[in-house]
Amino acid sequence: MADPHVVTALVKKRAELAGLIEHLQSQVRESVLALDNVEATLRIFAPDIDLDEIAPRQVPTTENTGEPGAICTCTSTSRGSMPSNATL
Repeated sequence: MADPHVVTALVKKRAELAGLIEHLQSQVRESVLALDNVEATLRIFAPDIDLDEIAPRQVPTTENTGEPGAICTCTSTSRGSMPSNATL
């Protein structure tokens, strides 16, 4: 039989990942709607625009997303060192 602690941890991790996927899918839906609105507005101001010629811009990624619970990597200062990782 499997260790109950392992099963509990895996169930918790699965729930966390499923929640994250739902959140990201929601963000994708919102972004698609926003993109559709921008494209429609562009067509009003520039009816002959070829939207396929507009290359997607790369979104920069950072370690600290600003979300609660995100890990922040801090640097040491001349007055003393700060913890290298802190939970926000």
